[in-house]
Amino acid sequence: MLSRRLRDFLMTWCIPETRPEEVASLLHGPGGAHYRDWLRQELLAAARDTELNPETLSKLTGAAFDSQQDVRDWLRRVWPMWFAEQYPG
Repeated sequence: MLSRRLRDFLMTWCIPETRPEEVASLLHGPGGAHYRDWLRQELLAAARDTELNPETLSKLTGAAFDSQQDVRDWLRRVWPMWFAEQYPG
């Protein structure tokens, strides 16, 4: 089960109206320290354990994710912006 803080992050910062670049600015700025402490590990674990699946991600964000491959593709796209490294999953 996704943690409450990960669910909140996804519902707040991963909606279609918010560009991934905006999230990157948040994460790399002074206010991002709170997220940097846990976000990378929780996202990676949730994706690995398929808790971050198309149904859950679509429900939380309002974006269309039709397959687990769509979820992986999204993570591969945003990961380098957010964490300055390639998606390890």
